[in-house]
Amino acid sequence: MKRFLIITATIILFLLICHTLLFTVLPYAVTTSSPQLLQKIYMGHGEVRVDSFSLTRTVISGFLGTQEQSALSFPRVEIHYSPKQIAQAKIDSIQVEGAVVNFDLTNGQLRIRGLPPAADKQKGKDTGIITTLPVSIGEIRFLHCRAIFHTADKPPLPFSLNGSIRIKTTDRINGSYHIEELSVDLDTDNPLPAALSLILKKNEKHVQVHLAASMADLNGLQRLAPQVVSSLNGQVELRAKFEVPESLTGFDQLSASLSLKELNFQKGGVHIQSSEDEPLVVHFNGSDKKLEYSISGLEITASQVVSAQLNGTIQPRRGLLEGTGTIGSDLLTEPLRLKFNGNNGSGQSTLAVSLSSNRQQIPLSTGTVRTGPFTATTQLIRTPEGLTATGSLQLERLQTDQPELDIGLIETTFTHTPETENNMGVTAGKISVPSITYQGEDLAETTMQFTVPNATSRLQFGGSVTGHQESPVRILFSGSYDPINELTLTYGMENTEINNNSLPAFTALPDGTDISAEVSASGIFSFTGGTPKGSLQLKLQNGSVRQEEKNISVNGIATELAFDNLPHTGSRKSQLLTLDSIDINTIHINKGSISYQLESDGSLFIEKSRFGWCGGKVEIGSTRITPKSEAFTTTLYCDRLQFAELLTQLGISDTDGDGSLNGRLPVEYSKNGLFFDDGFLFSTPGNSGIVRFNNTDMLQQSLPDMSQAAYLDYSIQALENFSYNWTKLTFKSIDEDLLIRMQIDGKPAIPLPYGYKNGHLVKKTEGSGIQHPLRLDINFHLPFREMFKYGQNLQKILENM
Repeated sequence: MKRFLIITATIILFLLICHTLLFTVLPYAVTTSSPQLLQKIYMGHGEVRVDSFSLTRTVISGFLGTQEQSALSFPRVEIHYSPKQIAQAKIDSIQVEGAVVNFDLTNGQLRIRGLPPAADKQKGKDTGIITTLPVSIGEIRFLHCRAIFHTADKPPLPFSLNGSIRIKTTDRINGSYHIEELSVDLDTDNPLPAALSLILKKNEKHVQVHLAASMADLNGLQRLAPQVVSSLNGQVELRAKFEVPESLTGFDQLSASLSLKELNFQKGGVHIQSSEDEPLVVHFNGSDKKLEYSISGLEITASQVVSAQLNGTIQPRRGLLEGTGTIGSDLLTEPLRLKFNGNNGSGQSTLAVSLSSNRQQIPLSTGTVRTGPFTATTQLIRTPEGLTATGSLQLERLQTDQPELDIGLIETTFTHTPETENNMGVTAGKISVPSITYQGEDLAETTMQFTVPNATSRLQFGGSVTGHQESPVRILFSGSYDPINELTLTYGMENTEINNNSLPAFTALPDGTDISAEVSASGIFSFTGGTPKGSLQLKLQNGSVRQEEKNISVNGIATELAFDNLPHTGSRKSQLLTLDSIDINTIHINKGSISYQLESDGSLFIEKSRFGWCGGKVEIGSTRITPKSEAFTTTLYCDRLQFAELLTQLGISDTDGDGSLNGRLPVEYSKNGLFFDDGFLFSTPGNSGIVRFNNTDMLQQSLPDMSQAAYLDYSIQALENFSYNWTKLTFKSIDEDLLIRMQIDGKPAIPLPYGYKNGHLVKKTEGSGIQHPLRLDINFHLPFREMFKYGQNLQKILENM
């Protein structure tokens, strides 16, 4: 009995000594030997300290990394267990408090800061999913932990982390525990408040994954990517479940949905949004062989609100993508149809996109735009040499109400080639419109080529507009566009013969009017900073206007017209128009010159003008003609008009002689014709002349009644060859006629066979005759209004200027 008591006491004392040694020496041994252990597993510099140790709990702390950069620091890690669990290689729980892990983000790759490359990854070794553990751990809890992300040009970005990892294992087999289920619950705080729940369940061949993640406020992403996200708010929720093999070679039975509620994203002028009731939702279903997807609730606002619906399939293993969808807007009569497909093969990736629609009717503030069916296609091909793109657009018709424009069959093609050693690369294309119709008339066609060198953002283009008339006009243009200097355009027309067949019907020339001229033009136009500005120079020569039915012709018209401040339609001041002749019935005018200006409201301001008429000159003062003017008045200042020629042109036929007249003729021109208002012409004092009136019938009708028939006969015979001392003509329009009152003083140029008897003038056959002085008032009534009834024609021309 005594022997048994001594043995028992000895064992107890031995255990007490062992316990004392264990809890005093072991912490020191672990602390001092940890650097050597870490170096053996390629962890670089580090330190692990055992702060306390018992049969049920161990507390450790330390850090991993290099001396310059800390990869991981853990100020307190509590390991909870029981002696029985230790004997079975089990740990009840591990609680990590205040741990900090640092990540470096370089060139899009994320790695733990301070660890050498060999510690990140064992090259050539594919471990798959870890399904066995040497120790069974019931739960790992994280309290007040942080992950800090470092980039080269930004301040560090920290994330707070709380959560737990729960592990269910089977009984130990061959010294290892097999994981049956792994549950992860993590929560992050500022700057991204988010929650993550992940459950992994293993069956015979696969691991089932259940994932749920949410973010209560997307605004924190602005700190992650401020250059991309200028304004972002909303909530996001992700739910997914799928199966993966242990080798991580694919996935199967995927069902996932991403929901964005109250989304509010702005970038530039683009605004993407969703509501609480109608979130933006993305669905995925399938496997790595074939994955179906759909997108709904996508609403984009630029100048208009646009909504989109997409669905399709992805075949990851084969690298195939295809899908269809619709794009809708309040402006569209019906949604646009979208179709796309892609292929990611060895060394080459392709993507083809097609957008199409039936007829659309789009309301605008100026009217309605109607389009016919259209199709736009684009194909992108990426190779190691770069990206090549081709595309086309075909629009059957584009119509507008204001203006009444109809453009048929717009076709566009383009090609983008990548930059190579021998080629800088360029985007080039062509736009063609075979028919442009205005007010029901097929006016012209246009073609344009454009290029964009890859080294610049400048678009260079050039083309032509060709009329569809019998004698077509062709306008050439070229220019460039870039986001900084914006638009620059030069255009011009080579010297071209213009006639009636060159003009569209809506120019509405008066009936029976024929025109011809040689016209050339050149100009520039720019659009910079939202402000349009341009200039235009027109040159017209050898012009003519004829109306044979009304016996009107204007020949030798020439002018140069300059517009310096387009789009304001006012021309440069003092533009000069010259002409060789104007013939209106018996009226003949030659060598005319007009100084004028076209004003921005469509008015024509005549500064001054001069014409040759009846051997003399006529000058006209300034006057303004507007399309809305019912009439305009001016005054003709006449200098040295040949008396006889003037009478002949005014309709007093068969008149000749010499002598000249001066004076002024106030006139009014309207749609009803040309009217004279108290105009007068008179001979120069002291300058007599000879005039011969050969139309005696007209003279007899124009002379006043005389009491003596012989005096009337003498007067008529005297006017057939009359030497006048002075004369005066007055002009006055009365109703339909022009009244010309001629006062003339003189005598017959040669003696006439008349004499005196009893104080009266009588005819004699004997003697040398007499030259009896005469002062006559002769009234000529001429149908001048009918001769100059061209106001309607002038008004119609002005309205279409």
